[in-house]
Amino acid sequence: MRKNVWDRMAGSYDKRFRGMYAPIFEAVISAIGSDDEVVEIGCGTGLVSFEIIPRVKRFVGADLSSAMIAVATEKLVNSGHANAMFITGDAMAMPEIGKFDKVLIVNLLQVVDDPAGILSRARALVKEGGEIVVISYCHGERMGARYRFLSRFMKLASSLGLMERLNRFTFEGLERIVQQEGYGIIEERRVQGGFPFLFLRLANQATSMAETEAAIDKSGDQELELEKKT
Repeated sequence: MRKNVWDRMAGSYDKRFRGMYAPIFEAVISAIGSDDEVVEIGCGTGLVSFEIIPRVKRFVGADLSSAMIAVATEKLVNSGHANAMFITGDAMAMPEIGKFDKVLIVNLLQVVDDPAGILSRARALVKEGGEIVVISYCHGERMGARYRFLSRFMKLASSLGLMERLNRFTFEGLERIVQQEGYGIIEERRVQGGFPFLFLRLANQATSMAETEAAIDKSGDQELELEKKT
């Protein structure tokens, strides 16, 4: 990842992107419980983090961008929450932070060189019986004219080094990456509207094909409900 890109965006990130995150907030909140200990890999300025922190037992956010973490830390001080911390660095290389009930990977896989590697290494942070929660925009899916233009602009900006890498996942393509890493899909939601995104709750073990298909079928009604809200 090009850390300097995120450092440059840190001061304006929340203002630019918060409006796009509403359906993502809803999906993430549905995946956590009040007794959960949660780590977010690639937490940025804490845009998602601060929807989670008041709802969980313990929270750790990690990001390679020191400028992003500085913004998140300032927000944490102002919030008064005592159950959270933000750290600069690679959470998956920090065994001292412990293991967690939920590992969040939100809007990260589409901007890294090795998404499969991130998924593989994330296992080091999961407690036995815990879950990995993945949310990723899927720029390879169909979208409206406005968002299609924005997606193409982002791809061009990425190729010129003006912003981070952009992987153009399809829903099925990202699912294949997840399953190739040996994870089982507990729940899936495919959310259209704006930039399409895929929500996955993953078990740290493979499920049968029948179980995976059942999870995908179950997500259909939830997908339609979320589409109406976006």
